[in-house]
Amino acid sequence: FITNKYLIFSPPKYIWILIDIGLNNNTIITPFIVLGNFLLFLVAAIGKMRGELLINEYPSIFNIPRKETRLMWLFTRYAEFIYNTWTYLEILAIISRIAEIELIPVMDIEISHVNI
Repeated sequence: FITNKYLIFSPPKYIWILIDIGLNNNTIITPFIVLGNFLLFLVAAIGKMRGELLINEYPSIFNIPRKETRLMWLFTRYAEFIYNTWTYLEILAIISRIAEIELIPVMDIEISHVNI
């Protein structure tokens, strides 16, 4: 993952936490509930992610049509750029700062959600 080629971070204009809507946040992990839009990736990164998702080399599993198949757990094999993006330390640090909790990918199935 090449930061200056794919990453452009602009923080969200607002972040709402539980106190902002009158709720107590003493018993939760993070008070974060919603945030405004923010920039994270340049167009080149989005194009590369979409390109990996739209290839026809994914295996046909469970006899489900390709468009409905969720293959998140195969990203390490078939979508290396997407996997590397969501495990890149700088991106994890940015998301962790916004969420006010350290985020650590644990299972490959958790990694990556990409809208086409």
